[in-house]
Amino acid sequence: MSTVSSPGIGSNLDVKSIVEGLMQIERKSLDSIKARKSDYQARLSGLGTLKSALASFQTVLGQVAQPSRFGGVKTSGFDNTLLGVEATAGAVAAQYALNVTKLAQPQVTVAAGQSSISAPIGNGSPTRLTFSFGAITGGTLADGAYSGASFSQDPTRTGGSIVIDGSNNSLAGIRDAINAAKLGVRASIVNDGSAGTPYRLVLTSTEPGAGGSVRIDVDAAVDGGTADAALTGLLAHDPAGVQNLTQQSAAQNAELTINGIAVTSASNTVKGALEGVTLNLLKTGSTSLTVAADPGVAKQAVSDFVKAYNDLTRTLNALTVNDPKGTTIGPLASDASVTVLRSQMYRALSQTIGDGEVQSLADLGIRTQADGTLSLDDAKLTAKIASAPDEVMRLFAEVGKSTDSLVSASTIGAKTQAGTYAVNVTQLATQGKLAGTAPAPLTITAGDNDVFTIRVDGVSADITLPPGTYTNAGLVALLQSQINGAKALRSAGAAVSVSMDVSGVLQLTSNRYGSASTLGITEAGANPLFGAAPVATDGVDAAGTINGEAATGNGQTLIGKSGSVVDGLIVTVPGGNLGDRGTVTITRGYAPTLKSMIDDLLSKEGMVASRTDAINNTIKGYDRDIANVEERLAQREARYLAQFQALDSLISNMNATSSFLTQQLAALAKSTSNS
Repeated sequence: MSTVSSPGIGSNLDVKSIVEGLMQIERKSLDSIKARKSDYQARLSGLGTLKSALASFQTVLGQVAQPSRFGGVKTSGFDNTLLGVEATAGAVAAQYALNVTKLAQPQVTVAAGQSSISAPIGNGSPTRLTFSFGAITGGTLADGAYSGASFSQDPTRTGGSIVIDGSNNSLAGIRDAINAAKLGVRASIVNDGSAGTPYRLVLTSTEPGAGGSVRIDVDAAVDGGTADAALTGLLAHDPAGVQNLTQQSAAQNAELTINGIAVTSASNTVKGALEGVTLNLLKTGSTSLTVAADPGVAKQAVSDFVKAYNDLTRTLNALTVNDPKGTTIGPLASDASVTVLRSQMYRALSQTIGDGEVQSLADLGIRTQADGTLSLDDAKLTAKIASAPDEVMRLFAEVGKSTDSLVSASTIGAKTQAGTYAVNVTQLATQGKLAGTAPAPLTITAGDNDVFTIRVDGVSADITLPPGTYTNAGLVALLQSQINGAKALRSAGAAVSVSMDVSGVLQLTSNRYGSASTLGITEAGANPLFGAAPVATDGVDAAGTINGEAATGNGQTLIGKSGSVVDGLIVTVPGGNLGDRGTVTITRGYAPTLKSMIDDLLSKEGMVASRTDAINNTIKGYDRDIANVEERLAQREARYLAQFQALDSLISNMNATSSFLTQQLAALAKSTSNS
């Protein structure tokens, strides 16, 4: 922008002041635009504050909408050095006497000492180590070895195989291969300090319990090959036969009594013995335990709701304040969308829910104050939680209740409306199955029936069984353990259950339900185990209606029709009869109702985003206007400067002419007087 720093030379005019005065008048339109932009910037900042406040409220609403926030229980009276206790909302209030006599522990075995952790063991012939886990029964134990014992493989514990060859046949290589495969055992190396061969491979079952004892079968990894004798001598281990490992610690279950009833657990984390209570056993001994309802949990949930609502209300008050004297005006005082938000919140909290003694906030002693915030009568709330805890929960939370014990509302969608809906089941979900067509041979022979490929729920895995002769139960356990231990299946969460009928015919069942539950066997090796043409049957999804409209089946669930009042409602039907299955009643308390509203406001297409976009666009428009006006003002100032410079030059010339004429006239007058 052009400037003038001195008065006119010829005219003695203060050109700078004149131009600045003119430009000050011209800039009034620019100042007006900047003021409007500043107002919208304040609105934008106000929307940011509103968005933050809504997000905080949304978080609390999501928590309070959970029924578990209202079913608190507390535990007391136990020795916390003996056990830890975790109780959920489903725990039954009662007193218990506990006596812990054994803690669960994993099996620990050690191999013979080696002189080096890096030197090769054996000749490097490809050798397969197959790990199985089970229980050791009978016999005697002396110096870490069993005599006359039997080993029963646990089919629920996954095992697996690794191959040791010239690339990893050192003690460290074996350790790393075992740990990388995650076979249910953890390997480490201990230096016992002995002379010559101090390095010992230690194997510890990753899970405690009597079913965690290890058996290691060693055989050739390639058809026609020979297992490395050194590896066989070091690691082959059968608790019922040749044992090359020494047991340092036996696998055992936890044992305890609860009110005199004997309880065993494979883990020191005891679940299911007491409904809704998990016991974490720390040592042996006796203690008592009291489980009681904790009304403080529900009270805290309501208090959290009131506080979050009041925090949002105070923020809205500050953003929309409009002092009648005009001294204080909030940035969103004229924003109609905020007024709509207030009205929606008020209507939501004004509705009644349920038909019991607790139907509204007022029934809990919660009232609206002059500034819109809520007040809470602590005594009245405490009394209602004591007399009608379920009704207090339904007032705030999102609850689905079924009249059929085998039907449950597992998910209530954001668009699911409150109401009572009939459920009719026309088809129960089934699991994929594979049935053999001939009795399975109980002898697994390398190169004959030890290798096959299985496909579970669309995921394929190669399975190799250790050669040997098995009982019916042993073969079933071996198959289930080896299949479920396959890395590809573990990674996909796919698993099977294996059974055998009285004729010795095998059947595999996918653990999954629905149309995605499938099984298949390939490779010639499948024929001896499963017969020449095993029959595969794919699973089917549940089918039926919710509220009289066809639902979408997905495994054991029925999903409410999109666009209907049950949109997003997922009902789980694990079993029972076909036909009418009673009703599911959905109650949407204040928290889920308000959360749905806030979710919409904060969505990508919601009010906050659309208002923010609109204001940003307006501000950008003002920025363009400001740039255009400033450009025009710069041009105008330059024009004013040029005009005054021209005027100054003209006046300067006129002054020079005047001075010349004055001199000439003076000279003429003098000349005339002299003559």
